[in-house]
Amino acid sequence: MSNTQFKKLTDLTYEFRISRRAEPKEVRNLWDLDVKGPNDDSFIRVVDADMLSTCIAKMGFVFEQDGL
Repeated sequence: MSNTQFKKLTDLTYEFRISRRAEPKEVRNLWDLDVKGPNDDSFIRVVDADMLSTCIAKMGFVFEQDGL
């Protein structure tokens, strides 16, 4: 076998922010997902409130069905 040396990869840091809308009352359970990458100066909206809320509800349903 040959001795292969791999270069060390640089660590990249991503920040994820999940926020919930509290007002108005009709939409207080809507969630947003934002991300800030290693070269970004500000957060970028990844998933809007309607899509993330639906995704969280579906995940909850799957976990409930599996008894988790």
